[in-house]
Amino acid sequence: MKTKQLLILAISFIPFVAHADITIDNHTSSPITGKVGFICSSYAGESRGVVEPHNSLPIPQSIVDDYCKKECTVKVYASKNCGGDSIATVVVDQKNGIDKNKIQNHNSEGYVVSGSGDHGYIDGGPSWYDWIF
Repeated sequence: MKTKQLLILAISFIPFVAHADITIDNHTSSPITGKVGFICSSYAGESRGVVEPHNSLPIPQSIVDDYCKKECTVKVYASKNCGGDSIATVVVDQKNGIDKNKIQNHNSEGYVVSGSGDHGYIDGGPSWYDWIF
């Protein structure tokens, strides 16, 4: 009887493993936003759609499900409103999360986007001397 209960518990846990939130870690001094199609993440509000400098933001699986039917392309911006040039393009699979083989950094101002699965990272950014010259 105990084995059967453990098996049921294990099977019920599988959907949670397959559908996890995606966490974005911003290791830069700039706010980070993303755009799928024409919709900027900042439309969700600053606390839910903007990854503040030196902070993390979880993106619920329900949001991924709503905007990524199978997979979608996300343009990443170092701004609060998807303004300026995109710093990277990232492909997100609805079931597997970030595809590390489909991250295209645009070499914009030293930013580097990386990650895979349920975790993404933004590093780099302008150096202090870039602000002077």
